[in-house]
Amino acid sequence: MKLGKLAVLFLFLTGTLMPCFPAAATEPAKTMKVHVTNYPVVVTLLPAGDEDGHVLGTARREGQAVIDDGETAKYSTVFGFDTHRGKGGSSQGYTRFEFADGSRIIISWTATVIFDKTGASSSEGQGTIAAGIGRFEGVKGACTFTAKEEKTGAIVADATVTYTH
Repeated sequence: MKLGKLAVLFLFLTGTLMPCFPAAATEPAKTMKVHVTNYPVVVTLLPAGDEDGHVLGTARREGQAVIDDGETAKYSTVFGFDTHRGKGGSSQGYTRFEFADGSRIIISWTATVIFDKTGASSSEGQGTIAAGIGRFEGVKGACTFTAKEEKTGAIVADATVTYTH
């Protein structure tokens, strides 16, 4: 019988006190479309040694991002890659979008890289938001992206970031 009384007491307390504590508001996910143009700052290549054209490398690229609402951000990314000339490979890294007010979004990502007949690279990938700073403090979310290398050495990328805040 003690168990029954405890259950009634629990129901009474939770039923009485719960209205005093509002449920956390769950904001619907938002989507941000981003167009990026970036250029190499530092690239380091090392031959893997197992076959001609297989390289491991690291790079840093910088440029500008334009958000679909018209806002712009400084873009920078650091990443590592493992590629085979003519075959493709993989890359992974971190990208930072820094806005005029100092707020930032940092995304951790992975991608698959392919090369066309001219040797230009393109990639498709996905990532998760690793951190938000300033007005993006506490942001959570994910992204998908495609990128293509142009003859100028620029990489042009389009991303869709879905997030809650």
